[in-house]
Amino acid sequence: PTKILAKMANRIAKRNRQHDGVFNLFEHGDRDAILREFPMEDVWGIAGRYKARLAALGIHTPLDLKNAPRGWIRKCFGVVMERIALELNGLSCMDLELVPQKRKNMACTRGFGQELTKKEDVAGALAAYVSTLAEKLRKHKLAAQGIHVFLMTNPFNPKRSPYFAAQSAGLEEPTHFTPALAQKADELLQEIFREGYRYKRVGVILLDLIEQGAVQAGLFSRVAAKKADSLMQAVDNLNRRYGRNTVRLGAVGTEMPWRQIADRKTVPFTTDQKFLPVALAD
Repeated sequence: PTKILAKMANRIAKRNRQHDGVFNLFEHGDRDAILREFPMEDVWGIAGRYKARLAALGIHTPLDLKNAPRGWIRKCFGVVMERIALELNGLSCMDLELVPQKRKNMACTRGFGQELTKKEDVAGALAAYVSTLAEKLRKHKLAAQGIHVFLMTNPFNPKRSPYFAAQSAGLEEPTHFTPALAQKADELLQEIFREGYRYKRVGVILLDLIEQGAVQAGLFSRVAAKKADSLMQAVDNLNRRYGRNTVRLGAVGTEMPWRQIADRKTVPFTTDQKFLPVALAD
């Protein structure tokens, strides 16, 4: 009947195998019994930040929240918590998003497999991350109007001096052209990179995304934009056919010391035939 109850049913279906992946609250005779046993921190919109505050006021279960006075809940926590209580009562207050909202930003912020000291290694990682985001932009028919780059050392290593810096810039024209985005990202990296540090992470965020069809090209850039789109389409087709990074920016390099360590990664038996077990018979 409501979005929050649907999320609760979904959580129950996933965690209890006897339901075989489906749990129907409509067919359950005692809904209050479910609310009494359901973990408070698993209720959508509550998590850990509200659990302690609610417990201090005597609300330990979703059933307690359901039965709490609406006016008192709103006075103590605001309208959002009041809506959660109403949803637990079966009164819908949150519309379902049947159409996904358009993205406004897109980020790629991965840690390195090892700490890096050379600028060219960090720049290679940044170029790879920008390439990944640019490919996603083209897939969703979006273009970026700005870019944000940050760089940081390992914050959990007290033996070394910490360093964090970030820089943002707008683009002259919205684009999803990988070389243009990579060039602007590299310019920002040059501003924030400092020698003498051991870097653990670099990140890039593409800002103010708009639909590609809404981009107004400059008078002298229409031909160049068509050529860039054709080039990127060819690159994406090659990478889809022969594997990621088959065609990549030269700045990414070949050694890629920044790659994450994946020695504990689950073997993809079900998605890659190269990893299928081989049985030999005499």
